[in-house]
Amino acid sequence: MHPTFVGQCFTPLSLLFEQAHKALTERFLGDTSVDDVLMQAWTEPLAMAGHSDYWRAHVHLMLDDVDVHLARDHPVQHLQQAIALRHPRQSSLKGAGLAAAWWSMQIGVLVFERPLNQGFGVTPTNKALVKQQVHAVIDTLIRGRTPRLQKTSIVAGAEQLPPFGPAEGREGAEHALLRAAMHLFCDRVDVGVSGRELSKLANVNYGLIHHYFGSKEAVFDQAFLRLHDHYVEDMMSVPSYKRSQRMTQHESFLRGWAARELSGSALPSIELKGMRALLQQLIERRGIDRRNNMAMAAARAQTYAVTAMLLGWVLCRPLLSTALQTDESTLLGYLLAIQNHVLKEKFQ
Repeated sequence: MHPTFVGQCFTPLSLLFEQAHKALTERFLGDTSVDDVLMQAWTEPLAMAGHSDYWRAHVHLMLDDVDVHLARDHPVQHLQQAIALRHPRQSSLKGAGLAAAWWSMQIGVLVFERPLNQGFGVTPTNKALVKQQVHAVIDTLIRGRTPRLQKTSIVAGAEQLPPFGPAEGREGAEHALLRAAMHLFCDRVDVGVSGRELSKLANVNYGLIHHYFGSKEAVFDQAFLRLHDHYVEDMMSVPSYKRSQRMTQHESFLRGWAARELSGSALPSIELKGMRALLQQLIERRGIDRRNNMAMAAARAQTYAVTAMLLGWVLCRPLLSTALQTDESTLLGYLLAIQNHVLKEKFQ
């Protein structure tokens, strides 16, 4: 199709994306309705997995900041209504928090499925059992009673990139390139960034990219590793109940990571020690015998679900606040309360 025709039919271009997204949303909602059938569908661990075109388009538009009215007639609003019908005496804010938790969990699992499986030890052998337990987590939250679930106060913090010490010569040039790559990764990921653009931002000679790193891609790989290490270090420096606040301080990195996962771009090997540590803490706190497959599946599922929820929240928070007509701090407070509720001594 000739580009001129596209311009004639869809001006501005965001109108094309809006129409495409609307069609995909209608197709997705066509499989459900706001009643018990909807509730049954929504409590599936991967209710959106079979609608890859829809959720991938949705996340891409969020990551690209395309001016499309994503919050209009959003599926999470339908879930919010269904929760209100099932629990008419429950506060509307709590219903919004539960709906936000479900949507965030879905997006988190679908976008970060590969690292989540790796970090929490989900294998072909135990996957079915873990999925069953994730279903139990969602079902209990949305369909069951959670009387102790209350909004939790949060403290906002500024986002920071990992620091570099003073350096000169080769080390100084390497640091400048890595610092520039981090900014570009967090701002635009690394798609479409030329080596010359990278060297210009770093204020170093273009030839030093290949001389010191071998390729532009290698610079971004090293930048990704440093950003990830900084993220994990920060997460592990605070108690688990504070990690949801800290995670939002790494939003740019997590959005860049999500974009790479969605595009299928090659990623350097990373040690997902933060996820492993969270699982190990839960195992030790509950005194779980690793030979107990059911107890291990429950522990994996609960840590998996909570981490996916928080990752998804970082990607979706402005949209969810608009769609649910609830301020972000209130929603994040509920997500933190949900995290603590799920990871408590005996979740049921």
